[in-house]
Amino acid sequence: MRQIHILNGDALKEQFPENFITGEIRVARECLVDGPVEAKDLDDLLKIRAAFIEQAYGDSNYDTSSGEIKKIAAVNNSEVSLWFEEDLFCQVNLWFICSLLYPKNVKVFLVMPKDSLRYGFGGLSQDQLVSAYRERKELTQVNVNQFALLWFAYRSNHIERLLKLGVQMHTDFPFVMKAIEAHFDLQPRDGYLGLPEQIILDIMNEMSTKDFGIVFREFCERAPIFGFGDLQVKRIFDKVINQ
Repeated sequence: MRQIHILNGDALKEQFPENFITGEIRVARECLVDGPVEAKDLDDLLKIRAAFIEQAYGDSNYDTSSGEIKKIAAVNNSEVSLWFEEDLFCQVNLWFICSLLYPKNVKVFLVMPKDSLRYGFGGLSQDQLVSAYRERKELTQVNVNQFALLWFAYRSNHIERLLKLGVQMHTDFPFVMKAIEAHFDLQPRDGYLGLPEQIILDIMNEMSTKDFGIVFREFCERAPIFGFGDLQVKRIFDKVINQ
């Protein structure tokens, strides 16, 4: 059976132990946790995301990302290993990928690092990556459907459905509810900042600094559940500064 590995980013691709694990590699180059995701179909979504990525990050080269997504959407009659972590950034991408896979004839496995939030795959050696692969969890069709349903609820911001799914999946996938809670924490409400903005503001006040490098490192220590990279944190940082 055709072996396919869907990775959570190029950093993992660079350290992937290809000498020990065979199969084709696809990379989910997206940050669906940030920006609009409601669309009528995949082509529409890719157009919306391309416009957002260029506007928000100044990156007009979305073709590479969309090309990989189209390849993932075309996967069929394969054994697929999904290499994703527990944080919100990774989880939203995972839910989306499962929405592309759930109607297909695929055997799906989930590969996750131990202590996912703190170091993720980036903290693992080649031997540890191989070990994580050997300990991968096979997902049932019901599991894949549930992850896909999470995506459909997320893209429409259906809070009640997200919570219901989080409860249903808690026994087998306790990290799902944590990611859902982190999603809620992103939203400003009742006159308060969203949690990431508040954390950044606290860091700047407590450490008496507006140095982004210092703020970014401390943010990652305090809020690994979001899984944000420097680009996402910089957007929030700039928003706080401008306010």
